[in-house]
Amino acid sequence: MTNIDKKQISQAIDSYPLLTKNAKKVLKVLVMFDQLVSAESLITTSSLSKQAVYPILKKLHSIGMINKVKKESTYYLFEANKTKLSEIIDLYVKTENIKKQNA
Repeated sequence: MTNIDKKQISQAIDSYPLLTKNAKKVLKVLVMFDQLVSAESLITTSSLSKQAVYPILKKLHSIGMINKVKKESTYYLFEANKTKLSEIIDLYVKTENIKKQNA
């Protein structure tokens, strides 16, 4: 993804009404990595506590926003679900176009 794409994705995530502030933060960090990431890396990068990040990851996975990949037999890595991100971007673009038409 290019920087422009990441900026638009960040704006789209921020405007998405169905996620909490911290869930948006975790999702944006995953988008910035653009690869499989450990929960520990997310905790460090997002500046959120372990107690906050793990339930967020569970919730994001349950609603299909992220993919969870088991590595070896002991840990999981996470990545943003690109299909869901496309849906969020489409919603954002449509919303912005409607706002411009009604302005």
